[in-house]
Formats: sequence, C-alpha cells, structure tokens
Amino acid sequence: MLLTVSASPARPAGPGPSGRAELRSSFCAPRTPVARQPARQQRHARRQTTTCALPVIGLFVNPFTITTAWVAGAYKFYTGYERTPFENSDSKKATLTALWPILFATSADFRKHFSKAISSSDQ
Repeated sequence: MLLTVSASPARPAGPGPSGRAELRSSFCAPRTPVARQPARQQRHARRQTTTCALPVIGLFVNPFTITTAWVAGAYKFYTGYERTPFENSDSKKATLTALWPILFATSADFRKHFSKAISSSDQ
C-alpha cells in the first residue's frame, strides 16, 4: 500500500488516479505546503511517499551510534571478561568480544554472562 499525503485531508481514502488505494493523512504533511507549489508539482506531491518516522529513527539508529554502542559494549565485556565462566584464552576472549552483539541477541546464556562481565562489582 502506498502511503500518500493529500492537500485536502477531508477527502476520504480510496482509489487514487493510478488506481491504487491511497491513505490520506494530515499527520505527516509534506515539508512544503502544496498550495504554494506550481500545479505540476501539486499533482506530484499528492503521490509523494511520506517518511514521517525516519528522521526521528535516524537520530538514534545511524552508523555512529551503532558503532559507539558496539565499541562501548566490547570494551566493558573485554575488561570484565574474567568474571565470566568462559575459557580464558586470548583468541576466545577476542572472538567473544568482537561477536558480542550477535551472541547477545541470540543466546540467553551469553546475555547472563555478558551482564556479569559488564557489571562493576564482583558477584
């Protein structure tokens, strides 16, 4: 389904000029008011796909914040590795540190040991 923005939100949703159903929303309005655009751009603006939530999500989910979270988690896990029951070899420590986000998402046992490793007090 194509989410479009209309200049007249009072008009009910229904098949648009292209024959596809259109969802009209006044919540996600285009950046430039349609009334101020030339007629050709007005027709195009009615079929414009909205991206309302993307700027908000982009503030938190972007390469910088993902990399920062990965590095912070890796550092905390690496420094607290001795609090885990995992084998204390350098290769095992480096592998688990590098793969911690994947292991954290897929293994409940790893989540428990990861929490122990990043906690500041010995338990």
